[in-house]
Amino acid sequence: MRTTHCEASAAGGATTRERAERKVARLILAAHHNLPADQRPESPDMYAVSLETVQDALGIARTVAGQRRQAAADLIADGYTG
Repeated sequence: MRTTHCEASAAGGATTRERAERKVARLILAAHHNLPADQRPESPDMYAVSLETVQDALGIARTVAGQRRQAAADLIADGYTG
C-alpha cells in the first residue's frame, strides 16, 4: 500500500499548519523548477506563487496565505526540498 506525502506527514506528527506550509513550499519549488534554465534565479522565489494561488490551494484568507507563503520560503531557505 502506497502512502501519500500528506499521510506520511500526518503519521510523522506534522500539524495542519506544517502540512500547509510544506504544500506551499512545494508550489514554490515547482514554480522555480518550471522556469526556463536561463531565467531561473539561483534560489526559489516565494513571489513566483501568488497569494491568490496559496489561498486557493489551502482555502484560507489572504493574510494567512501571506503567512504560509513566508513560512514556506523559510522552510526552503532552511533546506526543504519537497
